[in-house]
Amino acid sequence: MLAALVLWVAAVTSQVDHRVYLPVVSRAPQIEASAWVQNTLVSGPSVTIFGRITRDGAAIPEVPMSAVPECAPWSPFCGPIPPCYGVTGHDGVGHCQLDLSHAKKNQTTIVTVTMTMDGRPYRAQTEFCFRCNR
Repeated sequence: MLAALVLWVAAVTSQVDHRVYLPVVSRAPQIEASAWVQNTLVSGPSVTIFGRITRDGAAIPEVPMSAVPECAPWSPFCGPIPPCYGVTGHDGVGHCQLDLSHAKKNQTTIVTVTMTMDGRPYRAQTEFCFRCNR
């Protein structure tokens, strides 16, 4: 009987899968958005706003971009500045011109740059001051 048990154990263990299975770990790609302004102290009729979007450090082209300005809460003088729109190029950088014809002197403006990819918005902010005495 002991011999039969040894044979049964040997048969069962020979069918056991001895391979090691490692879990597959996949991470979501790292999407980064950034924004900047051509010059933080602006005195001309317009200002160029830039936005850049990358996936794991690589530029993403042809992504729609919008730049929406709003008056900074601490800025006492505010004039309306309409948004502007662009598309990123092969370097992942997009740009557009904000019309400052109605901006007020010493107006600090915060610009939210949104790049929309696959229906998801990616945002970054920058700011500038129009005709400031800094």
